Amino acid sequence: MGLNLEPDPPDRVQAELSGRSRAWLGTVLLLPGRLASLFRSESNLMRNHRPRPSTLLILLVLAIGLGGCGGGSGPKLEVPSDPKAADQAELETLFDQISLQLQSAKAGSDRALTLERQLKTVGTELAQRAAAVIRTRLSETERMDGRLPLGAIERERGQVDLIKRWDADIHAKISAELEAEREATLAAIEQREARLAALAEDEILERLELLSDLSTLSGTGSEDQARYARQRDEILRAVSQEAEEAIRNEDYEKAQDLLGIVQEVNPEDEKTRQQKCEVDGKVILKRFANALETGRFSQTMTMLTEFSETDCFDEIKDGLRESAMPMVEAFGQLGQEAVSSNQLDLAYERYKDAATISKLLLDRKARLPGMSAFLDKLDRQFEKAYEAGEYGVAWGYLNVMTEFGPMTPQIRQRLRQTRDEIRRRAVRGLTAYPFEDPKSSSTRVGDAVASKVVQYIFRTIPSDVSIVEREQLERILEECERRGACQDLDTADYIVQGTILDAKVETTEKSGTETKRVVTGQET
Repeated sequence: MGLNLEPDPPDRVQAELSGRSRAWLGTVLLLPGRLASLFRSESNLMRNHRPRPSTLLILLVLAIGLGGCGGGSGPKLEVPSDPKAADQAELETLFDQISLQLQSAKAGSDRALTLERQLKTVGTELAQRAAAVIRTRLSETERMDGRLPLGAIERERGQVDLIKRWDADIHAKISAELEAEREATLAAIEQREARLAALAEDEILERLELLSDLSTLSGTGSEDQARYARQRDEILRAVSQEAEEAIRNEDYEKAQDLLGIVQEVNPEDEKTRQQKCEVDGKVILKRFANALETGRFSQTMTMLTEFSETDCFDEIKDGLRESAMPMVEAFGQLGQEAVSSNQLDLAYERYKDAATISKLLLDRKARLPGMSAFLDKLDRQFEKAYEAGEYGVAWGYLNVMTEFGPMTPQIRQRLRQTRDEIRRRAVRGLTAYPFEDPKSSSTRVGDAVASKVVQYIFRTIPSDVSIVEREQLERILEECERRGACQDLDTADYIVQGTILDAKVETTEKSGTETKRVVTGQET
């Protein structure tokens, strides 16, 4: 078909212009630079001259062709084959470039669909990275009773808006997680506020602990945290002032209790720690004086022993030395008086107290009055117990003699003889572990066989063997492992184990019951 270059009739040209100008004029406005100018020139030409049909056809085809390309502009973008390995800055730049091109792409076009898929891939990776960072920071934040501080949650909530731009689904998920943490923390705060309001003014320690919890749950830097901290500090100042007044009045027990409250709530307060150490020393001396007057020694000795394990014992030890020697002499004298009245158990307690004081405060072994007479009487009591066959009692006398006296060859021989007699008469412990089931069968009867063996032993030699339940033995072994030593724990002397070579299980089922008969051989 040839191209007709003859001009068309004016009325036909005008009809074509009026019908088509609306169709391609909007597209012409979007065309860049020279092409837009060309269309404008042709439009002017149409107003002054009758255009040729061929010219209109060329322009129309060009406009349709350009419009059909999707309207996108810019270079072709490539998404990394492995977005997880891509650099963060590279992905953020790529996301912005894809978003920009997508704005100018024709909706529904192939180009637009491709850009949308690319944007989803890159955005999902960026959102997942940002969510992972938030979760990591929260996992590293110290919790209080399983709850995150409110301040930490609010800080992370301020970081999730960027995730929404990248991926709405991931943004919704991390936002829900943060909201759940926030609600849990708010509930914990509400509970503690209710408990605080119900406390009386004299319940100081409980009030301080609740205020500390509320301060922690509110989070650093918040107004609520500052308010709770102020309330706690006001109570601590009042308690410290009351403790100082008690010290001035020499009411050391009251000062000890008050300073203990401050130290428990604020353990890093060095001034309070030193004050409490000094007060503790004064309380010990006062209680020793009262103990010598009233004869109540056990509580005082327990306090001294526990106090010797604290950090401040070495700091006030020198201050207690002056009073230590008179206390050692006093307790030694009480022990000697008990020996004279044949109260050997009481004498042992007082001598032991004197030895403990000398060791802790004077760092030396005590010289105790009346010790020779005490050891002689213990020796006679040992012989009586040994001859009477009371070997456990005899063993106790020997232990006391070795605690306060020298280890002589005679004592060593007595210890060996007494230990042998105890072992000879000791009841042996026995337990049975589940037997190994036969390999050729799926039958599991190891527990049943072990129980039957134990029953047989118990019926045969009940007075010679003590049956140790396997569960009890396992608890003993766990305790042994925890302590790292087993010499002080009672365990089984014998453990019965075995392997079942063959077993036949007969099963009879009845309504509501099931009976099993295990055949393992004949008892002999």
